Amino acid sequence: MPVHLHDTGPAGPYVRACDKPYLIRCSDDGGMIVYILGGFLGSGKTTFLKTVTRHYLDSGKKVAILVNEMGDIGVDGSTLRSEGFKAVELPDGCICCTLTQSLFEAVAGIKEEIDPDVFIVEPTGLALPQKVRDTIVSTGTDVKDIRIIGIVDVPRFDIFLERKKEFFLEQISESDIILVNKADGQSAEKVEGVLSFLKDLYDVPALVVSGKTLEGVDRFLEALR
Repeated sequence: MPVHLHDTGPAGPYVRACDKPYLIRCSDDGGMIVYILGGFLGSGKTTFLKTVTRHYLDSGKKVAILVNEMGDIGVDGSTLRSEGFKAVELPDGCICCTLTQSLFEAVAGIKEEIDPDVFIVEPTGLALPQKVRDTIVSTGTDVKDIRIIGIVDVPRFDIFLERKKEFFLEQISESDIILVNKADGQSAEKVEGVLSFLKDLYDVPALVVSGKTLEGVDRFLEALR
């Protein structure tokens, strides 16, 4: 069930279940904005990580990135750093299970050493972003907002529903916004079918986008404001 983070004065915030799409808010002043990208490997997480990062850098914000992929497949921190991004990497494990302590320490270190306005986390495609969120909350780090961006890709949507339905739906179940990616080259009927399926399950915006053609990217960035 989605959660809200509620202020409790000097005692700090606490998390409880809520029947509405969640947006975690620790304070209205100060603190970093956190985005967690959820989705299977190949769904387009890294593309939109870069999109969000450049958006905030162009706005004069300080951005830090944490990436986590298992094995040799996936984006790595050195690649992002070579493109000028401030990136930290947690390889060879999943930050929502085996690397929870490493995530805890990394968040604290990033806050202390970089103190970003915006912190973007790209977990492994096998992670549940809500567990990543809960670990970040547990660090007690000064956070203004935490939002989960769920990403699904149209070409493989039916395959994931058939083969990994329970995990697939759980992975995006607590998203604040869902990006329906790689719609270019797909039939309007198929795209509409994906949108209809998501809207029946989740009461959050679902936007059709394309990391390749940039369709819908402006609407997505506007939705972050």
